[in-house]
Amino acid sequence: MNFVRETDRCTLTLDTRLPRLFFRQRWHYVWIAAPGQPAWTYREKRRFHTAADRMIWGVWSNRAFVTATGTAEGARSLAGRLIPVSFDIEWALRDGHWTVEVRKVPDGYMGHPTRVEWNARRIFLCTEDFEKTRHAGGIVAHEFGHSMGNTGVLGRGDEYRPTSPHHADKASVINVGRELRTRHFRTMLEEMNQMIDGVRFSATLPR
Repeated sequence: MNFVRETDRCTLTLDTRLPRLFFRQRWHYVWIAAPGQPAWTYREKRRFHTAADRMIWGVWSNRAFVTATGTAEGARSLAGRLIPVSFDIEWALRDGHWTVEVRKVPDGYMGHPTRVEWNARRIFLCTEDFEKTRHAGGIVAHEFGHSMGNTGVLGRGDEYRPTSPHHADKASVINVGRELRTRHFRTMLEEMNQMIDGVRFSATLPR
């Protein structure tokens, strides 16, 4: 049986037979070329999307589990089971969860700021966001984490900032690393806990 929760920013699908949770975002792209750069080709667009999807999958997927508790039938059938979570993005030509502006910049250019505007549901990236000299997990995976709800708007934004209570946790993907923490799934769990009456979900990480 599948349970689905559609939100403004993602689609959550829980397959109780596998079991597995699928977290998917639809990205509607706006392709921009910086001055002096040639227009995007379809092949370049496809290459960017594939690289972004792979980076997100590599950092986020199958590295966390959710568990279910409660007295409802759905909770009993999932009791004691670790439910892996898969994360991916879909290239949407319309009706995207997020509008993603991708700027083509010269190789090695680091002057384009990347960010997520939570309320506007907009993500800003560039073609150099796959390098890992500034961020061990890759900028795309880091910004994806913001789009999951790790945002200053909700009081849980960038952890590399000196004001963050998690500033010292440099290994965290919301800091400058690539490791996940259970706190990174708070917004996702808030949505999941509205999915099935009488069922509560929590996140756990493998030791």
